[in-house]
Amino acid sequence: PVGICQLLETTLLCIVNFASLVATNAARMRLAVGPNKTLLEFGLRRSQGPDGGVSASRYSYVGGFDGTSNALAGMLFGMKVGGTHAHSFVQSFSSLEDLPSRDIELPDGSMVDF
Repeated sequence: PVGICQLLETTLLCIVNFASLVATNAARMRLAVGPNKTLLEFGLRRSQGPDGGVSASRYSYVGGFDGTSNALAGMLFGMKVGGTHAHSFVQSFSSLEDLPSRDIELPDGSMVDF
């Protein structure tokens, strides 16, 4: 029984330690900025493991963040997604002339030529 307990202990600690680390840090950041600031999590590209990004997004949300840059986590957990774009898509254009349109629609519906 001791061997089984040791194996279970390691697994449980790995699961709980990461979750509590991320959620606790998110809660500390929420307390530091207050309730009126928007906090978004951007850790997808730096996370560890096959589901590390989704897990970190979820734990940040549990800790008080408002949303994530991780579209999958947003879909799975109903989180607000925002604050980022595909850098590889941007780099696929070599100049502004390559863009199909130079217009950007602002939140109020007006258009701006950048």
